[in-house]
Amino acid sequence: MARHTSDIELDNAKIVKYATDFETVTSNSTATKSMTLCDASDGAFNVTLPAPTSSGRIFMIKKSDSSSNIVTISPDEGTIDGMTSYDLSVQYQGLRVQDCGGHYYVIG
Repeated sequence: MARHTSDIELDNAKIVKYATDFETVTSNSTATKSMTLCDASDGAFNVTLPAPTSSGRIFMIKKSDSSSNIVTISPDEGTIDGMTSYDLSVQYQGLRVQDCGGHYYVIG
């Protein structure tokens, strides 16, 4: 696990401090960090989003390899913009979703 911490300053006054955790996965897994990098070089696999809880949590999932293997993203419960799953099929393709209670919504 890698952890990056950054401060944002405005006119020499610190206004926000944030941390971003990320993980790299190569096989079926559940997203547990804010950013999940998926290396499907060895074969297609699934990334499961935790059941939505109205937390507002944001997950970013990105395919990092150039293979034709597909990474399928699906929530443990609910949908992603009304769909049961979402596929990443090309290098650097990504999905950013927010937990909005019962479902996930694509936000970028």
